[in-house]
Amino acid sequence: MQIERPVAPRVSFHDICDSIDRNSLTNALVAAVFAVTGPVAIILSVASSAGLEKSIINTWIFAAFGIGGILTLALSYLYRQPLAMAWTMPGAALLVSSLDHLTFSEAVGAFLVSGLLMVLLGLSGLARWLMDKFPSSIVMAMVAGVFLPFGLNLISGLENTPLISGAAILGYVITSIFSRIGRYAPPMLSALIAGIIVAVLVGKGPVIPEQMSWIATPTIITPTFSIDAMIELVIPLVISVIAVQNIQGVSILKTVGYEAPIDVLTIV
Repeated sequence: MQIERPVAPRVSFHDICDSIDRNSLTNALVAAVFAVTGPVAIILSVASSAGLEKSIINTWIFAAFGIGGILTLALSYLYRQPLAMAWTMPGAALLVSSLDHLTFSEAVGAFLVSGLLMVLLGLSGLARWLMDKFPSSIVMAMVAGVFLPFGLNLISGLENTPLISGAAILGYVITSIFSRIGRYAPPMLSALIAGIIVAVLVGKGPVIPEQMSWIATPTIITPTFSIDAMIELVIPLVISVIAVQNIQGVSILKTVGYEAPIDVLTIV
């Protein structure tokens, strides 16, 4: 099969820098804050339930965000599309029930085999074929299902933390109504700042332990290839990545006019 080649850059890096405005920076900041707060709780929950060592947890998070961030920069620049590469949330969630009888090294081995299978699917073109055949209406319904809880959490947020949630909502509404203010403080950024300020004032801001290290020290995990782990994790992992995560991201890109390089994304 023929892998999609990146289109030759039509603009320079300087042009890209000039095109960055407040809204794009705000959206990027909010997306990054969301990524390192909500979804990362899945990793921490899995690690806590499995009793993993701190060094393994640090390595896991370092790999998830460090490698994903580098790949995001490279692919977005090469293809001139917002191609965000990230770790798999459903895949991590699978480990909640698996690490009570599998070792972490066995899970690593199963993830490596899953990655190899993903590469083969991308090289063969099957990944693109599967995504093209999957009904877009079902995909967008899945996307709606993913985001619905975040919308509903607005209600529970007002119940549990009325001051913090109320301040965030007020910050968003005010800057949305008064465009002159929103021009300098976009609504999403205003909501974020207002919520953080009130959280700190009421004593519910983030608590950073003194012993916390600001520099990750990655640890090499030697994989163990066991039949039990392969049977339990490999196929569910591949299905969750292609049919749950990738297909949703590709569909969203299509709705805003991008033709994502599906085979390349699957391989990477």
